[in-house]
Amino acid sequence: MSQGMPTTVRTAGKATGFSLVEVIFALLLVGLIYVAAINTLGVARVSQVRTHEHALGYMLAQEQMSATLALPYDQVASVGSTNVPGRTDWQYEIAVEPVDPADPAATVALDQGARRIRVVVSRGPAPIAELVSVRTRAMPAMQTRQEAIAP
Repeated sequence: MSQGMPTTVRTAGKATGFSLVEVIFALLLVGLIYVAAINTLGVARVSQVRTHEHALGYMLAQEQMSATLALPYDQVASVGSTNVPGRTDWQYEIAVEPVDPADPAATVALDQGARRIRVVVSRGPAPIAELVSVRTRAMPAMQTRQEAIAP
């Protein structure tokens, strides 16, 4: 051996670096985490779209209910399924039924001065929002009660 040259000594034993199995396992774990993250983003987006649809449906139902309640009592009538102007695949329906003034949940055959008004807004076949209000002959439209009913 010469004096000025460094020498390296190899020892028998474990090699340095990653084995092919370790690399494949690491890639598999990273791939699973990536797939889970993408699925989470997809679910979040679907939830965001549904929330937007429900908010829009409720707003459209409120508009129709307000317009119906602004009418004189004798002009409040049912309206069959009607397309919402400017909204593709959106419809609304207004159902008006005479009810017992003492028990607005009970439908009666003859008008006794109280009517239950139900506005349903749908997108395609699925109902999105529903509002129910009771209108009486004695009360002006501003004093009626509206309730949101979850579909």
